[in-house]
Amino acid sequence: MSRILTSFSQEIGLDLLASSSRDVLLLIFIKIARMLAFGMSSIFLVQFFNVHGYPDDRTGFFMSCTLIGDVIISYFLTMNADRIGRRLVLCVGALLMVASGIVFALSNNFYILLAAAVFGVISPSGADIGPFKAVEESTLAHLVPPDHRNDIYAWYSLASALAAAAGNISGGWIVHYLMSNHLQLSELAAYKVVFVIFSLLGALKFLFSLFLTHRVESDDYLSSKSNIEPTENTSLLESPTDTTSQTTKKKFSLLPELSSESVKIVIQLSCLFAMDSFGSSLVQLSWISYYITSKFHINPEILGTAFFITGFIGAFTMLISSSIAKRLGPVLTMALTHFPSSFLIIFIPMPSTFLVTFIILIVRSCTSQMDVAPRQAFLSMVVRSSERTAVMGWVNVVKTCSQVFGPTIAGYLASLHKQWVCFILAGTLKVTYDALILLTFALKDVNREHS
Repeated sequence: MSRILTSFSQEIGLDLLASSSRDVLLLIFIKIARMLAFGMSSIFLVQFFNVHGYPDDRTGFFMSCTLIGDVIISYFLTMNADRIGRRLVLCVGALLMVASGIVFALSNNFYILLAAAVFGVISPSGADIGPFKAVEESTLAHLVPPDHRNDIYAWYSLASALAAAAGNISGGWIVHYLMSNHLQLSELAAYKVVFVIFSLLGALKFLFSLFLTHRVESDDYLSSKSNIEPTENTSLLESPTDTTSQTTKKKFSLLPELSSESVKIVIQLSCLFAMDSFGSSLVQLSWISYYITSKFHINPEILGTAFFITGFIGAFTMLISSSIAKRLGPVLTMALTHFPSSFLIIFIPMPSTFLVTFIILIVRSCTSQMDVAPRQAFLSMVVRSSERTAVMGWVNVVKTCSQVFGPTIAGYLASLHKQWVCFILAGTLKVTYDALILLTFALKDVNREHS
């Protein structure tokens, strides 16, 4: 029996997680705090503006502006995170979360809320935004050997998805309780309480970030500090000439500094990820939540519970994807597991009952997250380690830029009572992405980890 448990633990990477360093575990806790906050607030963001009396198209415009602000902040911070310090970037991001939550809890002015969302951190989709994701994933790749990354990324993504799902259900039930006969708060006041909790979770994330050690920093940053020696991984992966050249780089950069071999790969991936992200932006969690609420008139606690169930199922399938990736490789796993969920998006607006819609969402959730960990592992190995943070940041910025117009389009179509079109467009785009990622990279050897 113990042999079976040991084999199972090794298969899903649980033994690697248990033996991980404090920094790896802290990065996972940071992710959990952030995704709890995003999951709690995102399912009510459209309703929050509806209560204020703003039309759907204006809400869509707000979300697009939010993404523009995210692009600006993320672009600068991720391009320069390895120079100014990864820990500092994570701390700054946490403080921006705190500030955004406070403003949303206290203000009712559209333009003040817009400024808080543009210059702060608010997720309109429930997905991870801001510079955090790229910095954390690059740091994990820095801390974890290449052979173990699929498993660690899977647990990192699992924690993220579970936290977002927990945020969905807790947000739904908190709003329900605050509006019930016990407290009898107004709908707007209940949403504002959620943003107070959002700020508290941002503060918790800030505390976790403070406890990170110098080992999370890049070799470039460490070599510039006379009192800190480069990490053990540095001496193994980077040659002395690489370290010297890094120290002579300018302090701030507006573009990722890539080798000629990496440029083609990054351009290809940027175009493909942009297509997928634009499709996702048409059916963000906030808009799916709004569509279901408008169509079936369900209560907040039912809505939160529904998204918790789909998120919970999706989270644990990530461990299965890690096992599949060990056998098929990251590219095949990305494409083959993502395709069913992409195709099912098209069918979400078709049922006339909430039950059938919910069943489609559950089936879709079985594979919707299975491409996440393989994609992270793939992206970490196709460029040099010295380029990793900048490339991951660049890819995230490209993905966010491609999402800018999606919420505006969704809001416009919702105002015309034709939001169902978004699901058709999104599914078509994402299926096309799956086919192209397979055709472009399935037969190529692009591992440049030690280049």
